[in-house]
Amino acid sequence: MYIGYTAAKQLKVNPMWGIFLGAMIITPSFMALVGVRESISFFGINVPVSNYSQQFLPVLIGVWIFKYVNKFLTKYTPTMIASLIVPILNVMIMAIVMFVFCAPLGSYLSQLLSDFFMYCANAAAPIRIIALTIYTALNPFMILFGLHVTTYVAAVTAAAPIGFEAFVLPAGVITSFIIYGMALGAAFKFKKNKDIPMGYFVSGFVAGITEPSLYGVCLKSKTSILVLVICNAIGGLLLAVFNIKCALMASVNILSVVPYFSVGSTFNVVAGTIIALGCCLMAALGVNFFAKFDEQ
Repeated sequence: MYIGYTAAKQLKVNPMWGIFLGAMIITPSFMALVGVRESISFFGINVPVSNYSQQFLPVLIGVWIFKYVNKFLTKYTPTMIASLIVPILNVMIMAIVMFVFCAPLGSYLSQLLSDFFMYCANAAAPIRIIALTIYTALNPFMILFGLHVTTYVAAVTAAAPIGFEAFVLPAGVITSFIIYGMALGAAFKFKKNKDIPMGYFVSGFVAGITEPSLYGVCLKSKTSILVLVICNAIGGLLLAVFNIKCALMASVNILSVVPYFSVGSTFNVVAGTIIALGCCLMAALGVNFFAKFDEQ
């Protein structure tokens, strides 16, 4: 719903329609069918039943299509009845478009992207190094848009038989510690309201909650986003060069960092932990020296 709101504002569409399109594909009556039925009949058309709550592409595609549907209806509907007819037609048309086209297509494209990342994880060393560096650099934005869920599911599926994974899961750990580090750097950089970013840091570093630091610090300015991307790219490069493996992960915090890297040799534990904590410190320094914020 938030993605729909943001996309609508960027496309100069009434943001309430963006929220509506996001809410449409996660309505409780539809979500209740997930795992119960494979498809339902929608206006006589069979549509797949799936959980779209963690995906962003269906809503982005839907808002883009809605812009032109609404423009067409507004242009060709008589002004006298437009305020009544256009909203009704928008709902009817976009309901079909979202369930029949946008949601399945967005889910399919997300799965293709996930499969691509899994291929890169098992590719030759040069490809894997480049891919993991890029993937880790983009990982915060994948978290922001919910795309990380599809890659995480694929990673867990691949890791289940052998107990570890060396692409998506290590990147997730590193990204989390970089996000926490940026909150720590902001706590030292801010001249006032220092307790706010410090609270973000503690909630992440101790409890594994990334959202406050991500939204409250990392995405607050162009310079902070640049620090976020560069630190993640460096972290991904180090992970790939040293071929760090990670056990199945849940919440990422200081208490879980060693267990996550307790796979195979002692080197993996030591190197993985050092990279994670080192990237955390690097992010804090990057924010302190390079990022610029409006503390308001």
